[in-house]
Amino acid sequence: MARPAISSPVERIRAQHLIGPGGRGGNANRLKEGDKILADGPRPAKVGQYSEVADGFLNTFNLIVTELDTRSLPARPADHPVFEWVVDITGLDASEKSIFHFTSHPFATMTRWDEKLPPIRKVEVNDHHEIEVNGKPFFMIGHSHQNWNFRTRATPEACREWGLTSPFRWGSTETAKEGWEKANLYVGECFYKPRRKQPLTEDVLRSIGEGKFPGVICMNTGGAESGVGHRGEAALETITQLNDKIRRLTGRPISITSGGDGANWLVLRRLKMFDVMFLEWEAWGPRRINVHLFPHHKGRKLAAVHLPQIYDDNPYELVRFELYQSILEGARGFHGIHGFGDQTLLRALAGEIRGLERYIFSHDHAEISAEPDVFYRATRAGDKIGIMATSAAPVIGGDWAWHRDNKASGQAAHSGSSSYGPRRTASGFNHHAFWGLKPIEVAPGDRVTQSVYIPETSKTNAIFLLLEGDASWNHIAYWGDFNYDTFARLHGGDRDELNARFWLAAHLYNMAWGTHFTGDIMSPHIFRESSFHRMGDLPARGGWTELSVSAKRLGLTGKLLAGCGYMELGDPILWDRTALRNTHGETGKVLCDDTVGIPKPLLKSVRFNVPGLKAGTRITVMFEGREIVAEDGYFTDSFEGTDAYGQTNGGVLGDYLCQYDPVDRFPTNPKSGYAYNNGKVACHAYELDSP
Repeated sequence: MARPAISSPVERIRAQHLIGPGGRGGNANRLKEGDKILADGPRPAKVGQYSEVADGFLNTFNLIVTELDTRSLPARPADHPVFEWVVDITGLDASEKSIFHFTSHPFATMTRWDEKLPPIRKVEVNDHHEIEVNGKPFFMIGHSHQNWNFRTRATPEACREWGLTSPFRWGSTETAKEGWEKANLYVGECFYKPRRKQPLTEDVLRSIGEGKFPGVICMNTGGAESGVGHRGEAALETITQLNDKIRRLTGRPISITSGGDGANWLVLRRLKMFDVMFLEWEAWGPRRINVHLFPHHKGRKLAAVHLPQIYDDNPYELVRFELYQSILEGARGFHGIHGFGDQTLLRALAGEIRGLERYIFSHDHAEISAEPDVFYRATRAGDKIGIMATSAAPVIGGDWAWHRDNKASGQAAHSGSSSYGPRRTASGFNHHAFWGLKPIEVAPGDRVTQSVYIPETSKTNAIFLLLEGDASWNHIAYWGDFNYDTFARLHGGDRDELNARFWLAAHLYNMAWGTHFTGDIMSPHIFRESSFHRMGDLPARGGWTELSVSAKRLGLTGKLLAGCGYMELGDPILWDRTALRNTHGETGKVLCDDTVGIPKPLLKSVRFNVPGLKAGTRITVMFEGREIVAEDGYFTDSFEGTDAYGQTNGGVLGDYLCQYDPVDRFPTNPKSGYAYNNGKVACHAYELDSP
């Protein structure tokens, strides 16, 4: 909410309840009590009023504190929150003249979740990447701790009030017992070696299996923000044997919490001794476990839990969007870290999950399609169809420039330069890229085509098309002259963080802490010499050329293609359409042309085609208090969204988002890589009668 400029002393606040029957952004109707004056003399806030808030964390300039009793508002069920209420606020001076006016963000009122959780007898992971508790799929809804939120604590009583089910991620047998006895709550992870304590004994482990700690879901042996994936093979074998033992004694799946760069495919592919992965993630945008995790564990019974970092100023829509997208990618659990400025928003997230559970755990997929092809999932439950959809778009790496005066097709060609430190370029190399497309499985016989233009006066030695398959960028076609030793070993050897090889890894793998990539475990898997495939000489200068590459030759067949990179050795060139063509030469998917991802104007009206849907059918937009009237065979909705990531573009408390000043070494000034740079996001859930 924008801060109003106030030039006169505020004497009174006039607040009105409003409800929008059209949901978010709908026209509001005033309730009868709407004109009640809620505060005769507003009280300027002082830090001292909030003794639990550290000095410097609260800006009291023009802050006015008043309380609004919302108990008279009708409450929605615990599994169906609707953000339908706002507060209309006017500030009056001594002469009753209005000196500011604005409307709050929408809020929901809902009943308390009072379901009783049964004692856990059995936990396992099924073939659908779901955690089953007592034989039924169970979506963990949890919360761990607050580093920055000084106003609340995730006590058992508070977590029950927020509607959580398994809140204690930093679990020990003590917290498991406390949560169960005080609030009838589960613990998502019970740590084999709790913080600053000795490992659990065999007797304690056996007692968990015997039911003496009835709230334990998983046993964690991998630790938190773990470096297990960076260890050698002997260490991994030791952990495998330990996991087998604890799994046998407790009857519980074994978990690990990975964070930072330890949560990408280079690490996750090695952790085959774990059953459940709690994947920590900053507010960088969608987690992409559909390409980072599951393709590297095919055939395994493995579950993933989404662990978002949530900070005081993160908008609800940001966290909601990433939760929806994580579910579409395959996550079947949510554990927040830190917390909203208003922790009651956790209750809303929990309510939405409960309202969607029967569709999340359904495997009866409804055959629908979307135009444009946004991320979505449609399943049947009983006589209903549930659809979850988001506007998730690729992350753009580097500074892109669009050229409308010289193009091969469409409206514009593109060029670009690196923008992520410590250096924008390395040893004459330059690149720009994107990742996070809706994944496309590459079929046998597919080819990738790329249009390029090299200016006549260009001093370009080589050009590179980099393709991301199953989250790996080791699928590279190049034309021209290129010396791998210069790329990988300049500046002091292949372990040096400033050579071009690690410079490129920092960009494309969103490296949070570069040093992890310099060891023996990671180094052999980053831009190997065998990853580069020479396709021929540079194309002729001064004109457009369409290059064609066999996906099989690049090792892409059967992999999920979700990103493209464009790199030059020497002067930059122009790039145009990147496309995937099938064995018949038909363009099956355009990867990049005129825009990165879906053109924003097309999101104004996304069409969902539902076979058999009759005109006039009313579709419920869940949690938004509105309905859509269908046309014959389809319905449409807007996915323009709201600006959620604007809050984090400059970094937030306790975090390293976006760029800092260039430095000579990664460890001197750690960076988190490229943040989600699409600003506006949208996510919707629909429910309709099955045709």
